[in-house]
Amino acid sequence: MRLTLTLTTVLAATLAAATPANAVCNPPCTLYCVSPEPVGPLSTCDLSVCPVVYETLAEALAAAQATGSGSETEVCLLDSGAPLGTPHIESTVFDNTGGQLGSSLTVRFNERPLCPDPGSAVDQPVIEGLTDGPFLTLLGAEVDLSPTGPCSTRDRPGIGLSGGGPAAVADSTVDGASGYGVASGLNGLPVLLTLQGSRVANTAGPAVHVTGPTGLLDSEISGNLVDGATGGEAVIWAEAPGIIELRDSVVFGNVADGDAGASALILGTNYVLGSALVGNAVSGGIPVLSVQYAPLAYTWDGVSVSWDGFGVLNSVFSRNRQVASLSGYTMVPVEPGDAWPAFSIRCTGDFATTPYHLLAGAGESLAPGVGPLVAVTADALPSLAETVILRNFFVANETGGEPVIVADGGAIGLVHQFMHNTVADNSAEQLFVVEGSVLAESMLVAARNLLATGPITSLPQFEIGGAPDSVIVTFNAGPAGTNWVGGSPGAVADLVGPQLEIPTLDFEDPTAVRALSACDRYALVAPTTTFTTCASMASANDPLECSLDEADAWIPTQTFVEALAP
Repeated sequence: MRLTLTLTTVLAATLAAATPANAVCNPPCTLYCVSPEPVGPLSTCDLSVCPVVYETLAEALAAAQATGSGSETEVCLLDSGAPLGTPHIESTVFDNTGGQLGSSLTVRFNERPLCPDPGSAVDQPVIEGLTDGPFLTLLGAEVDLSPTGPCSTRDRPGIGLSGGGPAAVADSTVDGASGYGVASGLNGLPVLLTLQGSRVANTAGPAVHVTGPTGLLDSEISGNLVDGATGGEAVIWAEAPGIIELRDSVVFGNVADGDAGASALILGTNYVLGSALVGNAVSGGIPVLSVQYAPLAYTWDGVSVSWDGFGVLNSVFSRNRQVASLSGYTMVPVEPGDAWPAFSIRCTGDFATTPYHLLAGAGESLAPGVGPLVAVTADALPSLAETVILRNFFVANETGGEPVIVADGGAIGLVHQFMHNTVADNSAEQLFVVEGSVLAESMLVAARNLLATGPITSLPQFEIGGAPDSVIVTFNAGPAGTNWVGGSPGAVADLVGPQLEIPTLDFEDPTAVRALSACDRYALVAPTTTFTTCASMASANDPLECSLDEADAWIPTQTFVEALAP
């Protein structure tokens, strides 16, 4: 696989280096504390190193700018003696352009609710950050603009970042925003953004809208709506030259109306790993996930970063629906859990009021529509690029008979790899179709995929519209009579077959699967993995770490797997 350097490699290291290990700012870091009420005993800021406690964030920032020390700066919004959940009302711009507030700026909100100033403009985000080089980190921000939230002023965007520098938003929540939940680079140069351990929910408009390279990690994106009234092309949307890496996250119960201007539910990502896309709805034939390439190359801390392909790995696609129309559809808010742990999510329901697999997905009562689940946009790819669709579950999705994945023709030397995926209980008649002309030196590799259920059709599961130089379609398992490969009369068939007929179906009990540890779950899909390897890798690579939803019923037992072996 050529896709060896991913965005997270750079962003995670940057976030770890920029975030202070302690909740207290130690010299040479300069600490500014903010509390409009008497400070209670729950403060995470050490007042002994706070020369002054300011009443507003703006006052603390003005003091930091006047100091001009050039040291690392931390601004801390204190817990106070006010009743739990009392909001801090202030629309604030954290402007560290030119390092005017410090060589880096960290803002700790301590999960204190932040509400917008009623006098702010309707397009002014509750939190706005600008940086052109010094690292900006927002920790524990809580922006609750929902009808049941603490804010009297609600019709505002959530968090907006711009200026061209690196930024991180972590352990934060944006609920009920209008326009966008979290955005970067919309009013200036693209931002190198990490959004980690956070929840963006119930936004009227894109939940995440970026124009720069973005890592969306360990987060939940739920209950958001994009249509003609809210604006935007996708719920998770990267505009060129932006690109999003989606890792270890849940995308649940979102809606994108293709009849009203949306292009996809997720648009502008080239890498999806260990994530769950569950219970989402789209109309107008647009895909749930548009996996595409954006020409992008830059240098960060002396390391050259570039992409030459795209991949979807170790992920779950369940109960996503193409619907005939979303006209007049009313969103049902997705409620947060009782707690939201820092820098990680517990998708199995430990921190959810109701586990995802017990929640109704968006649009379940609507008439089905027609369109693919995943669209691979390859026309813009450079030579010698590749698509990797590896170790995923595609189960219980409604596409109106359209293929699960559709790719366009692509570039010279493009390699499509579709391996070790489980496909079950979808309305689709085909797994993977390449439309249009496939150029020279290209290849299709489809191996070890399991078609657990599906309509018996004469249509090939893998269909290539052009004539690739090489085709390898082998050891795929499915019902007797499955037609595995077709099209491409001029293709060079390096290896087609043998294919395997499914014996008596034998899958793990879903209740028992949910009760297992991450390491034991990992062992179910990688039974030869040693405990040492599993313990070190399960948290990063466990495809079951996020919600399995309907996929928990389609994990083959080891006996079943051995019966499929040649």
